[in-house]
Amino acid sequence: MPLIVDHAQRREQVVEIAVELIAQRGIEGVSVRAIAQQAGYSTAIVSHYFRNKAELLLMAYQQTLGNAGQRVEDAIAAHVPAQPALEHLLPLDEIGQRNWKIWFAFWGLALSDDKYRQEQIMRGREAQALIERVLAQCSDVPEEEAGGRTMQAGRLLAMIAGLATQATYDPEGWPPERQRAVLAAELAALTRQTQCRSG
Repeated sequence: MPLIVDHAQRREQVVEIAVELIAQRGIEGVSVRAIAQQAGYSTAIVSHYFRNKAELLLMAYQQTLGNAGQRVEDAIAAHVPAQPALEHLLPLDEIGQRNWKIWFAFWGLALSDDKYRQEQIMRGREAQALIERVLAQCSDVPEEEAGGRTMQAGRLLAMIAGLATQATYDPEGWPPERQRAVLAAELAALTRQTQCRSG
C-alpha cells in the first residue's frame, strides 16, 4: 500500500525548521541541505515544495510575522487589556524572542531586496493598524486625544521596536519586567495626556 503523504503538513514542517535554523544561525548559516537534514528529508524533497532557497526564506519570514499578529488578534478577541495584548509584540518569552531574531535576520535583506522591503512596509503598516485596534477595543485612551489613533499607535510601534531591539541584543539589560515597565509607562503617558487635556 503506497504511503500517503500530507504535502501541506510537510511543507509547513519544512518552513518551521527553516524558522528555527534562521533564529539559531542567521540567514547566512541556513541552507537547503541543512533544512533537509534537520527534517530528515533529502534535498530533492525540500526542493519539491520550494523553487529555491529564496522562496523558502520568504515563506519563513511571512510565517513569523503572521504568528506574532495572530497572538495579538487572539488577545483582542478575548477582550484582554491593552498592556498584556501588546506584550505579545515584545520578546518576553521564547516565541517572542525567536520572532524578533527572525525579523532582525531579514532586515538587511529588506534594505537591498525590494520583495522583502515591500513585505516589511506592509507588515509594519499592519502592525500599526493592529495596535490601533488594541487601543480602540482594549484601552480607555480616547481616539481624539494625544494626536489621534494613528499618532498613538505610531508612538507605541516605535517604542515596541526600540524595546525589542535592546532586549534582543542585550537580554540581561532588558529583562521582561523592564520591558513591561516601559510599555506600561508609555500607555500611562497617553492616558495622562488625555487627563491633562480634558482637565
